Formats: sequence, C-alpha cells, structure tokens
Amino acid sequence: MIVWITHAKVGHRQASILKTPPSTSFEGFFIVQFSIIEFI
Repeated sequence: MIVWITHAKVGHRQASILKTPPSTSFEGFFIVQFSIIEFI
C-alpha cells in the first residue's frame, strides 16, 4: 500500500511538471484521492 501511495505521488508530481493529463481516468482518480489525503 505504501508503494502504491508513493507511486501515485510521484505520478502526480510528474503530471504537474509536465502539464500532461493522467494516462487513465482510473489512475487520475487515485492521484486526486491521494493528493487530498496528503493535504489533510
């Protein structure tokens, strides 16, 4: 689970830097969820 979260955070950071949309809406959903959890 920790690896999953780390992967999601790395993907989110890369997406922010490259300004590219997630590869899939499913992946994007998890990236958004983990981003919200990180801010809480």
